[in-house]
Amino acid sequence: MYKNLFTIFVIVSFINAEMIDINNCSIEDLKKLDLKKEKLNSIWNYVSQNNVQNIFDLLEIDNIDSEDIHQIKKYIFINSNDKNNNSSAFTYKVDRWLAAEGNSE
Repeated sequence: MYKNLFTIFVIVSFINAEMIDINNCSIEDLKKLDLKKEKLNSIWNYVSQNNVQNIFDLLEIDNIDSEDIHQIKKYIFINSNDKNNNSSAFTYKVDRWLAAEGNSE
């Protein structure tokens, strides 16, 4: 029984390792998708400036249609961490730290 569970774990881990986090991927990651170069570039431009909340957000891209979404949905996942929020939180903390430093002098 443990052997079967281990086998399932290994298979699931391997499948997830091949998936692409669309909000935190590189252009090289996107090239693994089976799409034309123009569509990959369009997706890259979109995700570089937008936080994708759900796969259908990609339909806002002019040259992406529902067939493309259906084709790539098996290979991507969406991490809900907003890359802009993380940098804003960091900036806020640095600003607070610098303000505290100025008060102690």
